[in-house]
Amino acid sequence: MKQSNLNLESDKISLRILRLSDFWSVYKNIRNEEVGKWTGPDTHLMPKSTLIQFLCRLLRHLQKGLRFLLETLCPSKTQKVFRLGIVFRETQKVVGIVTLSRSESEYQCAEVGFWIGKKYWGCGLTTEALKLSIEFGFNTLALEKIVAWTFEKNVGSKKVLEKCGFKLDSVVEAAYLKYNEIQNRLNYRILKSEYKSVC
Repeated sequence: MKQSNLNLESDKISLRILRLSDFWSVYKNIRNEEVGKWTGPDTHLMPKSTLIQFLCRLLRHLQKGLRFLLETLCPSKTQKVFRLGIVFRETQKVVGIVTLSRSESEYQCAEVGFWIGKKYWGCGLTTEALKLSIEFGFNTLALEKIVAWTFEKNVGSKKVLEKCGFKLDSVVEAAYLKYNEIQNRLNYRILKSEYKSVC
């Protein structure tokens, strides 16, 4: 895997700063019901006009906030949030997003989150994106721990996390009410020392 500033690459995908030109690709992929039901905001339930406004604000904010990091050629170790597009190298289109958010309370710790378009499920792209994010977090940002969480019924995300070496840390029962159904939350974590041993 090659790393260049905030351009992170593997065989099939790369991670990079989001651009306004990525809008329709992001919109098309996150609009899918099966993708939207596991993301934070219920994007697939938003009216089209609301979702367009939401994504426009998100992309403008990210482009403005991360441009400086790219121009300085050195990602800041104190930057709070890194939200990057997952680019399918075959088409050069953004097909998902991965986020690393620093913990405000825990030393050298960040939370990772991710989603990818349904068309790309089961192709190993999410696993590659998560591995790139982990390496970026441990090697560039000097993190000591990365945490993640998912709904218990989100089988795909559980498999990706476990394939990348994350260990189940705790289960929070009845943590959320989503679609009129009680959802348990699974908390995962991986330490820098553990990741070295699984690579």
